[in-house]
Amino acid sequence: MWSTGLIPEVHTAARGTFGSRRVHAELTGGMDIVASENLVAVLLSLAGIVSFPSPTKVKKLKGVATADGLVHRKFHRLAPHQLWVTDITEHPATESKIYCCAVLDAFSRFDRWTVPRQP
Repeated sequence: MWSTGLIPEVHTAARGTFGSRRVHAELTGGMDIVASENLVAVLLSLAGIVSFPSPTKVKKLKGVATADGLVHRKFHRLAPHQLWVTDITEHPATESKIYCCAVLDAFSRFDRWTVPRQP
């Protein structure tokens, strides 16, 4: 069957990152081949081809209280440099993890590198 040869080629050309939706998009959009997304998913499964797993989602525990914030959800400020907020996110990479951190001034919502310092 033509698709059993093309699907592994598309998956390999994408360095093993494409799942059934993207392989389907490449077949229909890039190669003008008519196939359903379900058929592509079944053929990928039968060939034993898997892509990278989707990002894990945080499971919220029911009945478990979360920690109270130090600002009690009151982020409005009347002047700059009164309240800075931060968040850090972990992203899986090929060989390790990448961390992204944002630091914002609650007054202007600019990051600390663009807000001029007050003397």
